[in-house]
Amino acid sequence: MSTKNPFDLSDMLKKFDATAMTEQYKEFFGKFNMPNLDMTALKEAQNKNVQAMTAANRAMLEGTQALMKRQSEMLKQVVSEASEAAKSLGSSANNPQEAIQNQIKMLEKSVSEALANFAEISEMVKNTQDETTKVMTTRFNDSMAELRATIGKLKPEGGKDAG
Repeated sequence: MSTKNPFDLSDMLKKFDATAMTEQYKEFFGKFNMPNLDMTALKEAQNKNVQAMTAANRAMLEGTQALMKRQSEMLKQVVSEASEAAKSLGSSANNPQEAIQNQIKMLEKSVSEALANFAEISEMVKNTQDETTKVMTTRFNDSMAELRATIGKLKPEGGKDAG
């Protein structure tokens, strides 16, 4: 039975070849007569992009694993409490008023715990999303700055500065 995580992009990223990507960029930008384009910078940028995607993927995977672990713990707790509640209700079967009071207490406790669990899970999901978004936003902003810097270094055909 396969337990492969559908969120794990590491296999895909292992196949990523920054050198081949750089050659594709050279070929593409070569059509626009930009012979002094810094291909090393482009390669480094692509490596940083892959690192950011890997970090974001890792954050999602870790967040998903933590969420699944916590949900499992919550389920075990609910089953244990349901078992205890059944025993408790059985012991008060001779007194209907006591049985009703116990049921009300258990209902209140169950709803309160369910709402607390929901809030906890929501917070875990939010934190994972925030971390992933931060990694990707930071890399995007850095990438745009790198692109601006690279373009700023380009010289017009003939090798003379534009200014």
